[in-house]
Amino acid sequence: SVSAKSIRVQSSFDVKVHGSYDNKGGSTLFGAGHDLEVDGLTQTIGHTTFEAKNDILVNADVTTDSGNLSFLADSDLDGVGRFLQASNTTLKTTTFGDITIQSSGESALANIESAGDLTLKQAGAPAHYTQSPGSSVETGGSLNIGTGVTLSASNAVLSVAKDWNNLGVFEAGTSLVKLSGPLDAKVMGDNTFYDLAVIESQKKVEFEADKTQVVNGVLTLQGQHGKLISLSSTNSEIPWKINLLGSYTIEYANIQGSTNVNIHGPPVLALHSQNSSGNTGWDFQALQFIGNNSSNWSDPGNWEGGFTPGSFDLVRF
Repeated sequence: SVSAKSIRVQSSFDVKVHGSYDNKGGSTLFGAGHDLEVDGLTQTIGHTTFEAKNDILVNADVTTDSGNLSFLADSDLDGVGRFLQASNTTLKTTTFGDITIQSSGESALANIESAGDLTLKQAGAPAHYTQSPGSSVETGGSLNIGTGVTLSASNAVLSVAKDWNNLGVFEAGTSLVKLSGPLDAKVMGDNTFYDLAVIESQKKVEFEADKTQVVNGVLTLQGQHGKLISLSSTNSEIPWKINLLGSYTIEYANIQGSTNVNIHGPPVLALHSQNSSGNTGWDFQALQFIGNNSSNWSDPGNWEGGFTPGSFDLVRF
């Protein structure tokens, strides 16, 4: 166990790390001139960086409290340096802190729990990260897939509290991506998901204008009665695109500026949902006036969806 304001452990050769390091309000750096291995349980407080000119091997759990956690393989950017996280291990930040992982070539990810963002970067050469089967990723912020990065998700579950930023390639496998929690979110880039779910009342999700979201498996977009999720374009003048190749459930949603690009299939059916204009290839179910509270048409409680219809909605009595 080591406690200090600033901790630096560096070698021109291999480095092995385990133990507890307390640098609250400061920083810890583990640097290797060749390979770096986490060979036992490692716990740190404060900003923590693991850096190696070649490979970083994570063979035990790493937890950082109250600080960012960074793994920088191929730190000299010569295109040689993998990040290899053993299956059944967990990388975690608690209280607050982002997680950043950098590598070149074929790399492996397992369980990751970030109190903030998770960012996957390439170093001196393109990086291909593959999730271990049965693993999970959970962020309190955004998931960022950087330029030159491919993320192969296998059958992982990826729960993202804020934005999904894809500047690289996402290979969905049979994974589930969930936009979870109450924070407003954006989905950026062209994406092909297997399963995609947003089940969160009153959550606002913006999809990047003119980009296409393909769902091969199951799409679930679901709010609650009177508490619609909001689905819209990042640019009100340019629609976001959707292509559903599997099954779907869309209900209690407020939808704006979306184009269903599957023109040879049926329109996308949205139940108990509001058409907020600019939608093409969608089928919005007519809203039923039920008059539970009164005969007042402007009372949301008098409509089956729990909201007052707008000028683009169909109604029935």
